Amino acid sequence: MRYVPLVLLLASVPAAAFAAPLKPATLAIQYKTLTGKKVNRYEYRVKYPVFSETGSPVARLANASLRAYAVKEVADFLKYEAESWREYRAKEVREVPIYDLDITPIVSVARPDLISVHFGQYSYQGGAHPNTWYPSQSFGVISGTAKKLTLSDLFAPGTDPYKPLSTIAIPELKKRGASSVTGEKPEITTLTPTVLRNWTLTPSGITLLFSPYEVASYAEGAFVVKCSWSELEKTAGLSSVIKPLREK
Repeated sequence: MRYVPLVLLLASVPAAAFAAPLKPATLAIQYKTLTGKKVNRYEYRVKYPVFSETGSPVARLANASLRAYAVKEVADFLKYEAESWREYRAKEVREVPIYDLDITPIVSVARPDLISVHFGQYSYQGGAHPNTWYPSQSFGVISGTAKKLTLSDLFAPGTDPYKPLSTIAIPELKKRGASSVTGEKPEITTLTPTVLRNWTLTPSGITLLFSPYEVASYAEGAFVVKCSWSELEKTAGLSSVIKPLREK
């Protein structure tokens, strides 16, 4: 597979800023990989984590969700490739591009009561260039029940999570020159569910993951903004779901 390391795709993002080293996990982690190849057609490698489920409903939920994500990405990739191949053959295209899919997980929190994962996803399906994005999933305990977390779950009830995150992220993105937030009439002035699709939890805060095109052009690459718990507390209350990360 023609795999391009993330550090090359993210020239505008320091490697250390993207994935801080995981502290000793309280959950054991194994990794499984789905692979496939058809000569002159496609190749894929999709890796996902599997957490020890002993006594952890959160781990059981995470494992089911992350595996489902991996399986679906492979199925969607193969379906699109097959459809494209038929079109190429019908048009008698001689030089057909070889499709690639490579997905690698990064675990930032692995506790029985809290799990956070994002993926570096690289895909080439014809066109001028490959695409990369950083889908994420986090899981925790809400009212005694394991749940896939939303941003609202991390803040006090009634809080619009995009307001405190915008207070930190927009000035930082402007400082870095992200084209969609700069200029006299910027396209983006505040974060919304459409703009901020992916984020991950770390012991120090919330890391916002902006794939190419989301806050800047493809050529500008991806942007990562770290929002510390202490910064967020200045403008909003935090929920108890992140308490495990703040215990000394």
